[in-house]
Amino acid sequence: MTKVKKALEESENKLKTWKKRCLDSEKKFKNKDKELKKENATLKKEVVDKKEAWAGLGADLVGLQKYIIIENTNDFNKAIRQIELLYQELSSKDARFDVNKDILDHQMMDVDNIMIVKTTMIEDATDETFDEETTEVSSSIVADP
Repeated sequence: MTKVKKALEESENKLKTWKKRCLDSEKKFKNKDKELKKENATLKKEVVDKKEAWAGLGADLVGLQKYIIIENTNDFNKAIRQIELLYQELSSKDARFDVNKDILDHQMMDVDNIMIVKTTMIEDATDETFDEETTEVSSSIVADP
């Protein structure tokens, strides 16, 4: 009987140990769950705050863009007034003054044409660079007889 009693006590001790471990694990998981929920709430608040900050920056950016456009327009008008004063023999209403034209290589051209010319110049420069690189690579190739 003592062997049975001893085995029973050992079983009870093992069960108590397992029960204690399970209860400890449950406490740990509950605490961890609380911590994670708190951290999740904090992160959600941070996301909302950052979105609000970005929205504010977007509004500021639009305001600054409008300000820059206004300043550029004012400076352009100031330059026209200075030209009218300094070059009184020319009128700003003269056909030679055209805001749709710009200067490239000492020639007055339409803005659209300038973009085409610049694109062509870039493509030509790229092609020349590519040809030079090809030549360098080609000169290093040696045929084995």
